[in-house]
Amino acid sequence: MSMTEPFRVSRDSDDPWVVLADGSKTGGAVSFGEARLPPRTSGPSLHVHQNEDEAAYVIQGIMTFSVGGETFE
Repeated sequence: MSMTEPFRVSRDSDDPWVVLADGSKTGGAVSFGEARLPPRTSGPSLHVHQNEDEAAYVIQGIMTFSVGGETFE
């Protein structure tokens, strides 16, 4: 599947989690979201992705992840 036309993303909501670009903008290659979580927020519940990877870029603070039975900060 090929990329679609160039696009810009912007945050149009004050919700803690928003999808900035989904597969309809990226030719199905990837989705981008942004989370703005207050300190000591539990974040999303423990979940498993069967068909895709997930990446996170933490700008400030520490986030804890569980991957394959291991815990990472």
